[in-house]
Amino acid sequence: MADIYRKKSDDEVLKGLMAGDEDAFTELYKRYFNRLLYISEHIVKSREVAEGIVQETLIRMWEKRRNIKANSSLKALTYTIVRNLSLNYLRDNANRERFERTLFEHSVQAFYDTENRVLANFLEQHLDEIIAALPDRMRSIFRLSRDGGMSHEDIANHLSVSRQVVSNTISKVMKRIREGLKDIGAAL
Repeated sequence: MADIYRKKSDDEVLKGLMAGDEDAFTELYKRYFNRLLYISEHIVKSREVAEGIVQETLIRMWEKRRNIKANSSLKALTYTIVRNLSLNYLRDNANRERFERTLFEHSVQAFYDTENRVLANFLEQHLDEIIAALPDRMRSIFRLSRDGGMSHEDIANHLSVSRQVVSNTISKVMKRIREGLKDIGAAL
């Protein structure tokens, strides 16, 4: 009984399919599976993916059989469905890859942003420790220069010292900071 459609035309197979005849569906599968597989594989470049697309094509033909127009071409209908599903796969796959790439880039950026904030906080804390360990006069001159934004001349006038003392002191502080941060760089 299963071979009743073997010698029938595509139009007769389509009419049987539209009527819900499972034998017509079996014949559709036998006639078109390999052809549809070839088309889909040519588009998606993967036999495994193409097999899934062809299965989906045939399932859709069965599920939508009541909506098929009587004058439709079985060949054109199946080819159109498999082509559209294959192209949809490529589009969806490209969108998924783009989404995954964007997600990865944002994750990496978030990691580096977090890592940079942690490192900046660590360096700032260590810098504060280096400055806190300075003698009072050195710390005072450095803070007036860096935190207060005062020029060497203004600091010298404010503290009643020479401009040269201010310049030498800031040079010594910077040397201590570089040495302290160099120790941290070796530890990182």
